[in-house]
Amino acid sequence: MRVVKMFDSIDENADYSSDLLGQWSETLNLIADIFNISSVLIMKLDCDKIKVFAKNKNDKNPYQIGDSDVLQGSGLYCERVVKTQALLEVKNALKDPDWDKNPDIKLNQIYYLGVPITSRDGEEFGTLCILDDHERTFDSKYHQLLFNLKDNIVNQLHSYDLQRQVMSQQNVDCIEKLICGMAHQLNTPTGISITATSTLNTVFTELSDNLHHKTLTQKQLTEFEQTATSCLDLIQVNLNKTAYLVDRFKQISSQFSSNITEVMIDIFLQGMVNVFKIQYPNNVKFILNTPAKIHLITIPHLLQNALTQLVDNSIEHGFLGRESDNEIVINIEKLNNGIDITYVDNGCGIAKSMACDVFMPFSSLEKGSNLGLGLSVVQNIIVMQLKGQISLCEHEHEHGVKFKIHLPSLSFNDTSH
Repeated sequence: MRVVKMFDSIDENADYSSDLLGQWSETLNLIADIFNISSVLIMKLDCDKIKVFAKNKNDKNPYQIGDSDVLQGSGLYCERVVKTQALLEVKNALKDPDWDKNPDIKLNQIYYLGVPITSRDGEEFGTLCILDDHERTFDSKYHQLLFNLKDNIVNQLHSYDLQRQVMSQQNVDCIEKLICGMAHQLNTPTGISITATSTLNTVFTELSDNLHHKTLTQKQLTEFEQTATSCLDLIQVNLNKTAYLVDRFKQISSQFSSNITEVMIDIFLQGMVNVFKIQYPNNVKFILNTPAKIHLITIPHLLQNALTQLVDNSIEHGFLGRESDNEIVINIEKLNNGIDITYVDNGCGIAKSMACDVFMPFSSLEKGSNLGLGLSVVQNIIVMQLKGQISLCEHEHEHGVKFKIHLPSLSFNDTSH
């Protein structure tokens, strides 16, 4: 059995799981009403087991989220569906010698109708199935309805995986940018310290030789003292600067925790802006307006991902074909229990015809550019994961774009992240 790895991360990412489960639960409730049936389940393969991943809400549904059984040789209805990758209908297991000993009979689930769920690449996720405590019969129209629902689930999973890939790449890009920025800023003080040390070593060697050969003069000693003092001053100043930069980078990198943590927003955003300035040194002017010492309880790396995606969107679309006079302004306003972020660029803007769909997946000014998922990912992060709001305020051509973001302080007790 080959279980698709992209689906494994659904359990690991609780935010996407809760979002998908919420949508699926409503759909399964509707299917239960249409079929007038007690149990509707989405079953997910998990190594050698199969478990209940989503279910309808019904007092007669005996299954609970997370219930699992070993699949191979279990005699479960779903084992047959996974093995054959075909629809299975058992009208009354008690009357069918092939099914009169299957484990679900213990839960009085004697009717079963199930279809396999596989990715677009043909890799297995699990099953979509309905069960009931008495004999049932459904014609082909209901079978087709179940297949249609299965196709919708596959499409949702595919969209989820694309977003996950984009966010994963953003995390990699973030680390690369941080490392490049650190290397760039450390290069100057480190280089000066190395040069000063080399110079000091040279003049000391010369002094030692003169002393050894008893040719050392007062003038040479005075010159050595002056040179050594200058070199030591340079070394001390630049090593102090290096220590300061390392401490700053430690502060910035600590803000990229994947956990809910308290962030000093001005330091966090200034660190990001410094990286942006290094990445785009000539053609984009970055302006950050933020009060000092604003604290926010949030998930730093997700906030970083969202803002980086907005900047990338401005670079790739708003400033396309422009070599100068490009400007991005980020304004921060402190609220009682959170912050408001206003993100503005002076690029080409977004056409009115696209404004309503700008946060939809695959909505893009350039076909094939960045998969058309950029702003969809931003909205998902801000709304679903950081529990905030984002809106497009201005979208006229020649006037750039303006996004308004509200972020509340999260609770340390919030474990959904």
